[in-house]
Amino acid sequence: MTLNATQSRVDKAQRAAREHKAVLRQALDLFWSSPKKGIDFLVRQGALPGNAETHPADVARFMFETPGIDKASIGDYIARPSYAPLLAAYMAQFDFSGLRIDQALRKMMLKFRLPGESQMIDRVLECFARHFFQQNPNQDEIADVDAGFILAFSIIMLNTDQHNPQVRNRMNVDSFCRNLRGLNHSADFDRAFLEEVFTAIHHEEII
Repeated sequence: MTLNATQSRVDKAQRAAREHKAVLRQALDLFWSSPKKGIDFLVRQGALPGNAETHPADVARFMFETPGIDKASIGDYIARPSYAPLLAAYMAQFDFSGLRIDQALRKMMLKFRLPGESQMIDRVLECFARHFFQQNPNQDEIADVDAGFILAFSIIMLNTDQHNPQVRNRMNVDSFCRNLRGLNHSADFDRAFLEEVFTAIHHEEII
């Protein structure tokens, strides 16, 4: 291959990279205002094979792997009731193997923010609990998926209680354990386990 031909290939590759970056920047701007518009734009540009309805796994992988996407927009998008396959596909990107449930929640929330609506939070945490339990089937602390959902929701509430400056009377470990009595498939969660979870949240906010 001649020097000119080699340079031509390099120029084409650099031009393609610049064009890809420009498309991505425009998509991220659109995603911030409307995730659906951002995804549809990428489909039109050939950067994605389809939208969230037809290709949820591809859209989930893009949102998971692409830096710079607004975290709040991701949470609002995947938690919508019509996008249940997208939520499941996005959650499947996480590896929670060997993690305590609060550690898994912390890892999850590095990627997106929980939406503000309670029903949307429920959908996310239910999906989280299923995925966590699938990846940790032999752990002894949580009896089933329902118990995992209850505990995950309680941890989110604890996180707010411990770190929201507007909360004056903060929960202590005894209150946290008492609120969860009988909720581990009609049994109690192990006290030492709950104390570990409480201490971790108390010392470091999930953000």
